[in-house]
Amino acid sequence: MRRQVTTIMALTTIIGALIRVPATTRAAPSSVNHTTYQFFVGAEPVEGPDVSTAPNGSILTMTGEGQFDAGPNKSVSGGGDYMIQDTSGTTVVSGTWTATQMLGFVNYGSGAVQGAPPFFYGGQAQMKVSLDGLGSGLLNINCTLGTPPPGHSGPLNAAGDPDEEGIDLQMGNGLTFNREVSGETLFINPAQVT
Repeated sequence: MRRQVTTIMALTTIIGALIRVPATTRAAPSSVNHTTYQFFVGAEPVEGPDVSTAPNGSILTMTGEGQFDAGPNKSVSGGGDYMIQDTSGTTVVSGTWTATQMLGFVNYGSGAVQGAPPFFYGGQAQMKVSLDGLGSGLLNINCTLGTPPPGHSGPLNAAGDPDEEGIDLQMGNGLTFNREVSGETLFINPAQVT
């Protein structure tokens, strides 16, 4: 999280030159879960790639971006690149991934509580994805900005980041990458960028 806030603060300077950032933080409307968000998985403006491991030691590396609407008319678009390596570091499969169906979004609130711009949000998005050469899976994207609930902002790891920041991927063939290792994620509410 410390790296994420540092990166976010640098971006705020750049964004501030291009747009007018509100001087005070506004309370998020009750409909924030029903708006369109941009998501970033280990891709600019956050640090990446995102890396998770499976119980068997396999490593998933992923980057990507897109947007979603988690409201009644759920939709998602976007994707990126992925690579899976075995425990020896040998690439098993790699390619692109595409978001195919939005399942839900839990909003943790604005990152303003950490000093980030008020349109940077934490939360957990869940979507179905298709990975070239591998099949379909369930992707969870977790950003610990805002005020995450217990269990979603784990203890700090050696780098000073919450263990829960990152991605989890569950594949239909039983392969699960459920331990976040590194990388950052972010949600942006473009409606609040003025």
